[in-house]
Amino acid sequence: MGFFDQLVDRAKQAPKIVALPELEVEAKRVGEGGPMERAAHRAEADGIARIISVSQEMIEDSGKLDEFVERYRAVRGLVKSRRPMVHRLVSKPTVFAVGLVRLGYAHGMISGKYTQSYNVMAAVNALMEHEPGKIPSTLFFCEPPEDYPVFDLLAVADVVVNPYPGADEIASIAETSCETFHSLTGIEPRAAILSYSTGTSGRGELVDRIHAAVKAYRDRDRDWFVYGPCQFDAAINTEVAKNKRGCPFTDEPANIIVGPTLDVANNMYKAVQWLIPGCRTMLCSQGVALPVDDLSRGDDEQAIYNVIAANVVKAQTAEEQGKYPGPIDEFFLDL
Repeated sequence: MGFFDQLVDRAKQAPKIVALPELEVEAKRVGEGGPMERAAHRAEADGIARIISVSQEMIEDSGKLDEFVERYRAVRGLVKSRRPMVHRLVSKPTVFAVGLVRLGYAHGMISGKYTQSYNVMAAVNALMEHEPGKIPSTLFFCEPPEDYPVFDLLAVADVVVNPYPGADEIASIAETSCETFHSLTGIEPRAAILSYSTGTSGRGELVDRIHAAVKAYRDRDRDWFVYGPCQFDAAINTEVAKNKRGCPFTDEPANIIVGPTLDVANNMYKAVQWLIPGCRTMLCSQGVALPVDDLSRGDDEQAIYNVIAANVVKAQTAEEQGKYPGPIDEFFLDL
């Protein structure tokens, strides 16, 4: 059984409540039966999740807006005179959906198909704490068809809204990516931080920054294997790795690729996605306290369905770890 089939099976074992604040936006832009709506219906029919459609009408009818406004003020430390501004902000479906998760009305939230990543992460930063020592990023999963000769499953870390992360930030993204990969797949992670050179063969500011990032990662005293700088071909092809002095991927290739800049990371995962016909994909957010996922604009029904399954599995783990403020209140399911 492939990775995504296993992920769906895990989600079915304990379905969770997932908020989708873009269903109304999709209905207005593409009409009924858009990819997000189809994915949401499938997820409910398959017993993966129960969906909350966060619309402007729902927010107004809920009678909960004042509670959300006060929570935002408390988190941001804003005085009462700023309340009208906060009211306008929290009235936005994406921000309100993050509030549903943070205040214990939903297990997870998914957005980004019709909203820029910057705005999604701004909503997250407004109401959701980061995991200690972590920064928000995403991990793209690609599972090619069975007869694909290069790899069975590959994850690519994207730095999202941080175009030029420093060494400590790259180390954090590498660590978080390994944790996410292992949590969702059960496979031992092997991460390569990409560069134009491998090992000590190259020179330059970016190479130096990646060396510093690897050292910073090792200083965190984690067991996951992270190596860099490394060229992409050396990371995923053992024969190429044998020709690169000191490259550790001679017997087993990397299964996680970390892009050191937004240019590299974002284009790398999109290249992997579009150059492998028939692959199954998912963009999974990480580094925040509770399950919030940022979709890609190009995600189709299947990719969104996969993200819903991952969001549920992450919620199962968060629940086991006691990260929610208490039992989830199902109030919004009845609206």
